[in-house]
Amino acid sequence: MNTLDTLKKASGLPIKYLSEKIGLSSRKISVWRKASIRSGNKCIPKSHWITPEERKAVEDFKRENPFFGYVLLTWMMIDRDIAYMSPSSVYRILVECGLNNKWRKPTSDSKKTGFDQPKSIHEHWHTDISYINFKGSFVYLICVLDGFSRAVLSWSIATKMESLDVQLVLWDACEKWLGGDRERGIRLITDNGSQFSTKEFKQTLKEYSITNVRTSVNHPQSNGKIERFHGTIKSELIREIPKYSLEQVRYEVGHWIEHYNNVRLHSAIGYVAPMDVFYGRKDSILRERKEKLIEGKLKRKQYSESIKLDLVA
Repeated sequence: MNTLDTLKKASGLPIKYLSEKIGLSSRKISVWRKASIRSGNKCIPKSHWITPEERKAVEDFKRENPFFGYVLLTWMMIDRDIAYMSPSSVYRILVECGLNNKWRKPTSDSKKTGFDQPKSIHEHWHTDISYINFKGSFVYLICVLDGFSRAVLSWSIATKMESLDVQLVLWDACEKWLGGDRERGIRLITDNGSQFSTKEFKQTLKEYSITNVRTSVNHPQSNGKIERFHGTIKSELIREIPKYSLEQVRYEVGHWIEHYNNVRLHSAIGYVAPMDVFYGRKDSILRERKEKLIEGKLKRKQYSESIKLDLVA
């Protein structure tokens, strides 16, 4: 079979014509070809093999996004119509080309889970204050985050860490997302900071029928969602940008939060953006991804068949 392939490449003549000239039947050629396929001939790709074009697309996309893990890269490529394949296929490609350098923190089996998880938006809100080092001092990032969708509903960077600053962010979230609906029965999860225990703060909660749930002193995981968010924005943005002025920091944070809410895929909610969950788009996105994965398999099968036909011709 290899001899015929060599003659075909040298002469440009089809294998069928060459086989007739040397007295080989088409049936014999077919038997040889099938045997070559069964023996794992690397020149003949199987129907499930990743194509060279797909492999290059994965490698290029990883180089453009070097700090993302393979699962996140998979769904980003599917959503952007770059490559349709499973996370395991992406992982294998990255390992083979030496690009799988994502460092992962070890997980603890004894990790506590906190409160029961919300079933819809506006059941649990989380708020907290995070320090930002600014010109030898500190400013304070205050956020309100929806526990179901992980969307940031309101935020501010304040120069003081006082109850009024927290109240303003909470009031903004209520007015922006609840409007006149003051009977939602939201649970606002906070730590035990003094900002959340003042008379004025409690009055704001009462106006919107919000119940304040304060985490146990030795159980910070209960407010882990917003702690995780603050850790993410610090590692991906705040530690990376120069801080020339407070206005510039606020602009950068606002731009990043807009990207986080609407574009950045979140691992804890199925690798969709928070606002996709908030507005109920998650299921349709997951269905579309499944359809694209099926389409990718069909294209690889067609590619394999075309190679086989070309070799037999």
